[in-house]
Amino acid sequence: MGETVEILTDNALTFTVHKNVLLQSPFFANALKPEWVSARDGKPIDLTDIESDIFGAYVQWLYTHHIDTTFDTTKWAKEYVLGEKLMDMEYQDQVLEVMVRECEAAQKFPAASQINIIYDGTTESSPARKLLIDFFCWNGGSQWLNNRDYANTAPADFVNELLRALMSLKSWAEGERPWVGDISTYFVGSRKKAE
Repeated sequence: MGETVEILTDNALTFTVHKNVLLQSPFFANALKPEWVSARDGKPIDLTDIESDIFGAYVQWLYTHHIDTTFDTTKWAKEYVLGEKLMDMEYQDQVLEVMVRECEAAQKFPAASQINIIYDGTTESSPARKLLIDFFCWNGGSQWLNNRDYANTAPADFVNELLRALMSLKSWAEGERPWVGDISTYFVGSRKKAE
């Protein structure tokens, strides 16, 4: 019950949300200040750059404080980025909590498209970026690289951060370093055959 506010998203889809529910969001608390309301002159709040299904998930969260746990790392990445845009840290935290729990349970982790979504929509210091790096460092293996070209499909920042993280986490297997034990593994010419 109470006053409602219209919000226009992509595909000209308009959401009607209760004002008291929207006031939970720092972004909407500002957008609903009298000076901003009068500047809109009765028009809906324009969020046409946001996908309607992702905004719908946010509205659901505002009403229920529930994140949909149906496994979809792309959806969660977009929801996290929306939380960043709307300055809703509580929402971001809950999205990440669901993502971690569900990825861990399924042993499936974000890949290139989700990496791009998060890197394109967050700041350099974003904890979601750190989470992606940690996923790769601690769970990744050579199979994660099969048929994927991260150097050309992932953001350069991700590749560089991943390399730094891997270099700081590396732990050598017991025994000699591989280039000391059998240098011929690095030869390309006739000496490789001779060894």
